[in-house]
Amino acid sequence: MNVNLCTYFDKNYLSKFLTCRSSVRRYEENVTFYCLCLDDFSYNYIKDLNARDIVVISLNEVEAEYLELKYAKQNRDTVEFYFTLSPFLPRYILKKFDLEIINYIDSDLYFFDTPRKIINYLGDNSIILIEHGIKTQRFGKYNVGWLTFKNDNISIYCLDKWSQDCVNWCYDYVENGKYADQKYLDQWPKEYKKITILPPEFNCAPWNLKNG
Repeated sequence: MNVNLCTYFDKNYLSKFLTCRSSVRRYEENVTFYCLCLDDFSYNYIKDLNARDIVVISLNEVEAEYLELKYAKQNRDTVEFYFTLSPFLPRYILKKFDLEIINYIDSDLYFFDTPRKIINYLGDNSIILIEHGIKTQRFGKYNVGWLTFKNDNISIYCLDKWSQDCVNWCYDYVENGKYADQKYLDQWPKEYKKITILPPEFNCAPWNLKNG
């Protein structure tokens, strides 16, 4: 089975994605990266690589598919708009490329083993969540940094609803139990069956390392 990873970035995170890709390729040959490039510089750079393991997606493509993003773009800043894109990218890829599974990753992740080992925990379930590992859950119990979606009714419904949630409200501050794209994930285990929840050791970061 091929490992399908999707992520998005602009020119400021381009070098981080390239490092991420290199770390994955060290452990996994059968991988495809679906990259949503958020500006012309990153799009042209990735396009010019002509890499067989990368599928390049422009922001215009996604905005043309989901017109509500143009509305969202008008009432939030750039970073908040990027957060808003999180559910739309895997949703778009599952529809356009008809993949069995898509794994969303933040573009600044670094891998110390094949991502296939995480995907294998999906089993017969539909979604993988990874706990954030922060004692205060002000910013959410689960981390958007890695999310797995099987191409089935549960994941499609989840992505559709998450997309609408983020269009309606996705800002870089905490308000009424919401935070950016992330706090919505807190409700998923209550709303959807067939979810695999992994501990924070699968996505370590400076904010959760000392809590392990």
